[in-house]
Amino acid sequence: MKDTAGIPVAFVGIARDITEQKNLRRALEETARQRNEDLQRFAVSVQRVQEEERRRIARELHDDLGQQLSGMKFNIEVFEDSIPETDKQTRSKLEKFMWQIDSMITEIRRISANLHPAVLDDFGLVIALQILCEEFQRMQLIKINFEPPPQTAARHDPHVEIALYRVVQEALSNIAKHAGASAATVRLGQKDGTVSLVIEDDGKGFDLETVHARKDVDRGLGLISMRERSEDLGGKFRIESGPTKGTKIIVEFPVRQ
Repeated sequence: MKDTAGIPVAFVGIARDITEQKNLRRALEETARQRNEDLQRFAVSVQRVQEEERRRIARELHDDLGQQLSGMKFNIEVFEDSIPETDKQTRSKLEKFMWQIDSMITEIRRISANLHPAVLDDFGLVIALQILCEEFQRMQLIKINFEPPPQTAARHDPHVEIALYRVVQEALSNIAKHAGASAATVRLGQKDGTVSLVIEDDGKGFDLETVHARKDVDRGLGLISMRERSEDLGGKFRIESGPTKGTKIIVEFPVRQ
């Protein structure tokens, strides 16, 4: 405050105790942190149940139906031995039956491996992705360049490994269905406490806003699935694309020691 001559004679200040406000802010931050942790634990439990069910179905397909078909093929071979060499028509039909059974057994093994990649449990993410890329290239005739980490990678959290595997699976499926690509790259790396995955193709690309705005079955459920699978486990998901520019998917997970 100043006197009539303009000389300061006093100071006036207002003090307010904000301890309660700070405590409330800390409580809200703690509640938000706890909620995020609960959501991640729930996502992990849901993924675990899904993968266990996939594992059960894969095992039943391989061990039950696959074995029954193998037994059927063996019985046909035994029956074929009783057919005279001169009965070429019957032998030809039996050969056709056995070829169809072989095709069914191969398809069951493929479906079983897609449902639950046992190689992921046995040999780890790098080998599993390498086999997945080689199989995709063989089936789709699209060149896939798989780039593993420069050094031998340590095993990660099983939930992170299966999430990364499923993202590659979905991304390759999208490339085969929609991209019109002639080649793609799958790059796995680890640096500064983060495991990263990049899937990039030379296809026709798409407009992100247009896909996100769609309300029909073509609105990008595969992209939504990949994003949710990544972010539910605390990872980051990013996609870059544009007409005639190809598509690039980037996924990052923090490494938990």
